[in-house]
Amino acid sequence: MMRLFGAFAIVLSLATSAMAAEFPKQVTILVGFTAGQGTDLAAGGDPAALMSSRMTAEPTYDQAAKFYSMHLGRFLPGEPRIDVRIAPGAASLVAANQLARGPLDGSQIGMIGPAVLFAPYSGGPTVAPPIWIGARQKDDDVCIFRTDLAIRDFDDLRRRETFVAALTPASRSALYPRALNQLAGTKLKVIGGYGSDFEIARALDSGETEGWCGWSMQSLQARHPSFLRDGKAKALVQFTRTETGQGLQIPRASDLVTGAARETMRALETQTRLGAFALAVPAGTPADVVTALRAAFIAMLKDPTVLDEAARVGFDIDPVSGEDLDALASEVQTLSPQAKDLMRLLMRGP
Repeated sequence: MMRLFGAFAIVLSLATSAMAAEFPKQVTILVGFTAGQGTDLAAGGDPAALMSSRMTAEPTYDQAAKFYSMHLGRFLPGEPRIDVRIAPGAASLVAANQLARGPLDGSQIGMIGPAVLFAPYSGGPTVAPPIWIGARQKDDDVCIFRTDLAIRDFDDLRRRETFVAALTPASRSALYPRALNQLAGTKLKVIGGYGSDFEIARALDSGETEGWCGWSMQSLQARHPSFLRDGKAKALVQFTRTETGQGLQIPRASDLVTGAARETMRALETQTRLGAFALAVPAGTPADVVTALRAAFIAMLKDPTVLDEAARVGFDIDPVSGEDLDALASEVQTLSPQAKDLMRLLMRGP
């Protein structure tokens, strides 16, 4: 009788494990940003085209999603098919809202940006914070300036009014200069309205603008290597969550200030991780689904075949775990009252 009961218990345990391992046969990655240019792999495009030649620039969000879609499924239970759907708007808040209302079974994953965490400080509509699955690399953002200016180091930015180009008011290119002005005493004059980083690059190259803050060091090296290589521009401050960033001998933004200002600046620096093609699922997704997705994501980015393909097409990989992203997100959400006041001031404009 005991043997029969033991056998039944084993069968029941195996059946329970199988049920826990079940995964939807169809998964969609919901991308909260407009499809990029160059090797454009917007919804409906051919994913194989990504692998046909090396990228000529830092991948766009839709390209990163297509890359994930080609590989992630084979690391998930049942090897589901993964498609990509583009749902841009409001710095990915449109997609974040759709994600929050969606199914909790893992059939919809969001590629959204850090705006979902900072929205409560801007006074606009908020979105339930998601559960983070992982990001493909650790970005570091820099502020660069033309070398023909009378600017030698960061202290000169406190003495001289300097024009910097920006995209939207909520973008890092506008937010970082505001933070440096209000928290670190610089005199950066933000000129907004540029439509893309390529427009800003042309403006910087021609002298139409003097600098740009919030440029990913990885993107800068991939898209416009001549700026630093040929000495046209130099980086004077970096936003990073590591001690040295890219090993640059320039100050880290959060080390320029103290107290609540430092707490606020460190929260802003979380964007260098949460903005690196991170994936997320809605709050309330069962723990076993989250665990399966996180394990699959990291396994994918450590797989030799995937790493070879990534290297061939110019897709840099230095994974950040979902647990680490959740910790960073929690940091943004649990600021001290003084830091929250500073963040609201920054997020609502000059």
